[in-house]
Amino acid sequence: MTESEDEALQRVISFDSDDNAVGSGDFFSKLIFGLCLILTLCALAASAYAFAGFAENDTGIMHLLSAFALCFGIGGLVFVPMGLIASYAKRAIRVPLSRLRAVVVILLVLPWIPFCYYLLALGELPKIAAIIGMISSLLVALWAARFLR
Repeated sequence: MTESEDEALQRVISFDSDDNAVGSGDFFSKLIFGLCLILTLCALAASAYAFAGFAENDTGIMHLLSAFALCFGIGGLVFVPMGLIASYAKRAIRVPLSRLRAVVVILLVLPWIPFCYYLLALGELPKIAAIIGMISSLLVALWAARFLR
């Protein structure tokens, strides 16, 4: 073998782990950041709208506190995880997400896939909300799974 063939063979055989690493500044991280930010704001707006409906009719402070806890407690199941994922995605735009954070993101969105399927099968709620939730959860889970390599 000549020297150039030996170098070419060495480049083929050697495996550089950074070749498969997800780089920072990718479009998918920006997309997930925007999606999670929009979902967080929509969940906060829906919680505030539901609380305003309760506040219209109830005048007692205990009733209002109970309505606040109900509306923002249930809404917190969406806006807390999505807000956390949005902050992770914003950071992933600059530096790649660590494996631990990728696992946390997957654990946060994994329950939403069967839950949205259940809402879709239930049929009484608007199906578009269940479809948006399922697609969003799958996109976020796929985005986080990229960082597990």
